[in-house]
Amino acid sequence: MIVPVFTPPPRIDATNVAAFAKRVREHVDGHGGMVIDCSEVVWIAACGMHVLEMAAKDAPVTLVNPSPTVHLMAATFGGDVESRYERMSTASPEPGVPHRGLRAVPTGGRVAS
Repeated sequence: MIVPVFTPPPRIDATNVAAFAKRVREHVDGHGGMVIDCSEVVWIAACGMHVLEMAAKDAPVTLVNPSPTVHLMAATFGGDVESRYERMSTASPEPGVPHRGLRAVPTGGRVAS
């Protein structure tokens, strides 16, 4: 199934989590899943990750190119949210972080510092 890519604001916190939740719900309801381009995301607060965790119970949610901080937030609070790296790199992929069904799927990519 083809799912459009959603690009969120650089910071998702209490000031904009309601708008973020609305967009996530629209994508999940309308497309049966969600792919989020996290290339420009600097921070997702626990409230934003909770939104993604709830959405992942209904449909697949994939974070593409999350920063180390966003990846850690997903591993800690994201439940079944999946992370994937799409950038090319010569570095070996990092091992997956086991956590309640979280699937980190490194594809030989590199996370921007």
